[in-house]
Amino acid sequence: MVQKIAIVGCGHYTMRHHVDLIDKNRRNGMPELELVSVFDVSDKREELFSKTNKLGIHPEFYQVPHHLSGSEFKQLLDKDQIDAVVIATDPLAHEKYIRWSLEEGKKVLLDKPIVALKNTSVDENQARKLFSQYCTLENLANSNTLVGTQRRFDPYYRYMIDASEKFPANHMFIQKTDGQIRTLEELFEMKYHGFTEGYGAIMHTGYHLIDMIALVMKDQFDSVKVLCDVSRPRDYLAGPYQNFLGDENVKNQEIPTGEMDATVHYSFYKNGFRTADAIMSLMHTSPTDRTWKKSRSDLYKGNGRKGNECIRVIQGPHQGITSLKVEHVGQDMTLHRLQGHDKISISKVNSRELMWDAFLQEEHSTISDIESHKKTMYLVSLAYISAARAFNNQNPYVEARFPNLPEMI
Repeated sequence: MVQKIAIVGCGHYTMRHHVDLIDKNRRNGMPELELVSVFDVSDKREELFSKTNKLGIHPEFYQVPHHLSGSEFKQLLDKDQIDAVVIATDPLAHEKYIRWSLEEGKKVLLDKPIVALKNTSVDENQARKLFSQYCTLENLANSNTLVGTQRRFDPYYRYMIDASEKFPANHMFIQKTDGQIRTLEELFEMKYHGFTEGYGAIMHTGYHLIDMIALVMKDQFDSVKVLCDVSRPRDYLAGPYQNFLGDENVKNQEIPTGEMDATVHYSFYKNGFRTADAIMSLMHTSPTDRTWKKSRSDLYKGNGRKGNECIRVIQGPHQGITSLKVEHVGQDMTLHRLQGHDKISISKVNSRELMWDAFLQEEHSTISDIESHKKTMYLVSLAYISAARAFNNQNPYVEARFPNLPEMI
């Protein structure tokens, strides 16, 4: 039986990953897989067809307006008899396309974050809406809905999750350095993984890290205390990069408010007792391979980005797990340390391929369905509530009982 797929969003991720993975699955035993249509608000025909024609794939392209209605979208899905929808739009458009697709009973593969809203980093009301919108989608979701947090399929992450099954963790530290440096033009104009919409690092790379915390802590908490501290472009421009970037063009511009670097501390409680804590440290501003000032076409992966990760999980007196992941000659080199025993590996596994395999074979119900992201979205929302309060000179210390949000100040 042919599975007809539509992709909504023809940007970086679609062109770099989704199209290639559909083609690879077609060539590796799934000839019935068919990319039928691609949607985008911009005219991406030339770019899309130059890639798909070489692969022998011939989708229909629809340029749709920003104000496209749900009924219009559903008509296009019906016209092409679509079975599954891949949602790879700007995160701000995720919610409506997920909701429309689920209302039609389609299989859905969606990029993280599940939902995003403008100004969540500076407006508590927006930060609170993140979780409420998620809950609406959770109620609509079917068993064939997969959230594309590919790191849940990554052996590096699975090692940490599986190793922590034996004993509950009482402390976790996770740090990611993303190796980024931005020029003024990029700070003020960059849209993809940028800071101009009032949110930033927590919603992008930070989502993976908070997701890891939620997976390791699992059922260890029914309430949580949160403190989030972030650096924004205004801090970046006032810091040690001022001489490099220059500030002559800043005075008459509104400085973006999305977070660049973030530290979040979670204290977890259950039945009134403190059970664990976790610290996430995410730094875009960290060692980079970038040695050029002029912007390149790829401002994300091709921007000198150099990512490294460190995870430390303490399981009381029983064991401690340390895992380091560093970039090494184009591959990920991973060091796992468990009870004094080291395991070093060069990872050649494409976690996005594993993610697509799970989606097509419908084996993902306990790996990354929408329901399994409830505590992740909850912790993300609380981090943003804390950040927004700090931005508005309010007490940033947040206390909440899952799944309720804290009272407004």
